[in-house]
Amino acid sequence: MHKIRLRNRKTAIYYLLVILLILFIVGIITLRGKSPTKTYFVVGGLSDITEIEAYQTNGTLCKVQIDGTNEELILNLDPPAQEVQIYIRQRVLDSKPNFLSLKTSVSGSHDFMYTLDVRKASFEDGYQYVSIGFWILDSRSDTLALSNQQIHAGIVVERGGNPSDDQIGIVRTDSYGNVVQENVIKCIKIEELAFIKEEEGREPSQPILFDYRFFFLSLYFLLILFILPLIFLKKKVSSLQLLFIVGFLLRISIAPFTSHNFDTLIWKRVGRTFYEEGSVTLFNDWTSPPIWFFTIIAFYAPYILLRILGLPDARIYYQPILSIEVTFIKLPLILSDILSAFLIYKLCQKWNLDDKTSKIAAAVYLFNPFSILISSIWGMFDSLAVLFALLGFYLFIEEKFYLSSLLWGFAVKWYTLAFIPFLTVSAYFQNREEKILPRLAKSALTLFTGFGFFAFLMVFPHIIYGDISYLRQILEFRLKLGGGGGEIPTLTKFTGASFWMLFEHIGVVRSTPNFFLLTFVPLYFIVFVSFFIFSKKSVPKKKNTHSIFNDVQIIILLLFYLTYPKLNPQCILWVLPPLILARFLFNRVSVGPLIIASLITFPNIDLTYYIIGFSVPVFTYPLRLLSLALIYTVSASLVPITLYFLLKLLSPTLYIRISVKCKNLLEGLHRFNPHVVYISVTIFTFVQALAVYAMNLSSPFMQLLLISTILLQGIIFFGMEAKI
Repeated sequence: MHKIRLRNRKTAIYYLLVILLILFIVGIITLRGKSPTKTYFVVGGLSDITEIEAYQTNGTLCKVQIDGTNEELILNLDPPAQEVQIYIRQRVLDSKPNFLSLKTSVSGSHDFMYTLDVRKASFEDGYQYVSIGFWILDSRSDTLALSNQQIHAGIVVERGGNPSDDQIGIVRTDSYGNVVQENVIKCIKIEELAFIKEEEGREPSQPILFDYRFFFLSLYFLLILFILPLIFLKKKVSSLQLLFIVGFLLRISIAPFTSHNFDTLIWKRVGRTFYEEGSVTLFNDWTSPPIWFFTIIAFYAPYILLRILGLPDARIYYQPILSIEVTFIKLPLILSDILSAFLIYKLCQKWNLDDKTSKIAAAVYLFNPFSILISSIWGMFDSLAVLFALLGFYLFIEEKFYLSSLLWGFAVKWYTLAFIPFLTVSAYFQNREEKILPRLAKSALTLFTGFGFFAFLMVFPHIIYGDISYLRQILEFRLKLGGGGGEIPTLTKFTGASFWMLFEHIGVVRSTPNFFLLTFVPLYFIVFVSFFIFSKKSVPKKKNTHSIFNDVQIIILLLFYLTYPKLNPQCILWVLPPLILARFLFNRVSVGPLIIASLITFPNIDLTYYIIGFSVPVFTYPLRLLSLALIYTVSASLVPITLYFLLKLLSPTLYIRISVKCKNLLEGLHRFNPHVVYISVTIFTFVQALAVYAMNLSSPFMQLLLISTILLQGIIFFGMEAKI
């Protein structure tokens, strides 16, 4: 009887949740386009074009045949041109627009690169035109959507003398933006052109003077990010509920006062255009899987309702978004952090880890400064991706392979798709007593569930919308150009948190097309084959299988981090939960890798950027040098850690031999603590990188020293981890 009542109660709760979800969706649809404020205004378009000229390399004027309407413009050039200049009325840029929304295609006798340049007429510094928006594009992209491209820098360009109309220039260039002496542009089709102004201003027209508010917020920023988390970690909070409440309060208390200038601008644009105009920017201004897009729409709804009811809101300094508004956008990311910490706790409890250690494992993620930075200060949706990755791993341990594959197929970030092939191997070898065909069917269905659902999420909305041209651009960029594919060298120029930036700086490596494909894909295949062989040969305990799968996740994520050319620092957040599990649950590694990965927080602390809304040039060059050196130090330190996990998977026997030899070498240094030696070598790595960037050192000796230091750090790390 008691079980029946309990089952009925659970059923009632499920029905209630479904009803609430339906009501919430109805509420979102009802609120669409009902925002009491309008913050985006079109200040220029096709009707503001005054003249069009086209020139060949030698300056010869080309004939321009113009066809079209107020909604579409087609330019046919005879003969083909090297540059096209589209003149627009001065009043458009004088209204200080913040965005350019453009849908165009440029074609010629063959595929080529070209530059689209928005130029403001001015005699500033002796130049007739000043560029305020610059993009290098590819004619192979067919119809290209450049929605919401920022051109706000134009507000600081003053006009002088008697300037002519402003320009949109389309010039044949190479992938670096250098002019190519070739007459190739035959046809330009413009389907949409809109200059958009937002209500909030952007960069101020005069220098910012730091006042007491900035210094107070800066201290508060550092207090939330470092001091309070460290205090709570040392306190070892006994109550699990209190642990999560404190983690939530730390994040929510800093969220209204900080934002990321570029990313937050996109999230704001998504919510505002939906609730102000009823428009869905998913189909012309979104390059990621759509889960985060719909999450923004959902969590923005309560904010719009409060605004309709009269809730006031204000902006902090020159941030691109209002204070309460950004809090609602960050709220799902903050909740994701709390739920991720809870999942870490549940995973530890599932394997009967003691309650105290399970809470410490959860607290390490919850109070990690980098997880706080990404969710509540930056406002980046990697926190949501981590939650889905952990949910998928939890279901994998529960042996619910289809659900695990489905969650990884949500692909909040694309990286979870890389785990699905390994999941199919585990599904195939789950029950060895079954016949081969049922096992193959189960494995294939696991694969199809994840990738099929991902394809459905990516394609179906665009099919319903009736236009898949923008989807083609997304897939081409993400699967080819964005990963260093194609034949465009600049697309493989190492940027962001890339390990290879320093070696490119000193000339050891060069921008190479397909760098990511040529490095990551073979390594991924090796890891996959090794995991398959491990799964086939052994019938180990379940915990050991789960430990190896967790190691595989660490390997794949670190290999991605070390090989992807255009790397964003938040990618390191992905590997924190697997490292925590490897340390506390599976006892595969010490706490060292966690500390190294968390150091990526420091080069990404720009107080003026997050608080004021843009970087104020105070000690810019020294801070830039320190940031680059620290990024390299973290990346270089991750190389031995990657090799450590990789060698454990590929050849445990070889790993043991190498570790024992490294341990014996360390034991020979009786006078020195191995941890002190490791820290000293890490500091030396930082000093080397600082010297390279500051003094442009690129001698063969320096190159050898950099590589030798990484090797030495690896020896020390393997020796310290030999006991694990």
